Order: sequence, then structure tokens, then C-alpha cells
Amino acid sequence: MAEIAKIQRITKVRVWQLYKEYLSFGEIPKLKRAGRKRKDIPESERKLVFEKYEKYKLGPLALESKIERDVGIHIPHNRIYRIML
Repeated sequence: MAEIAKIQRITKVRVWQLYKEYLSFGEIPKLKRAGRKRKDIPESERKLVFEKYEKYKLGPLALESKIERDVGIHIPHNRIYRIML
């Protein structure tokens, strides 16, 4: 198991989990995508970010505080960055 884990760059515990699942169901486990699913960004937030960007010409971190101060809505800078991309 240690050798398999090293080759696949996963932990030994994960190898045992996959093996146990294989023994239980008799087929190779299908792995899902890791992480949380992304939320769709509402169009109203997109418009607000573009309006404030045109007005202030600031980056995501500075826009986050400007939007919160001006409008009273908190939009995380990571989401602002995704919108600006």
C-alpha cells in the first residue's frame, strides 16, 4: 500500500479507503472532483462591480471596501476578481 500511495501521490489511508470500497462493491471506485461547487454570480453583482470599477479604476481588494462603504453590500474580493477576469 505504501508503494502504491507513493506512486499515486496519495496517502496510505486513501489507498486503503479505495481498496475497501472496491471490495464492498466489486468495481473500481469513481472519484469525484475535489472541493466545493462554485456558486453562480448574480448579474446584479456583476453590474455593480463593473460600475464601481469604471468609476474608481481599482483592483479587487480596494473595490471590495469601496463597494461595502458606498453601497453597504459585501462582495468578497475573490468573487470580484472572478468577475473582473
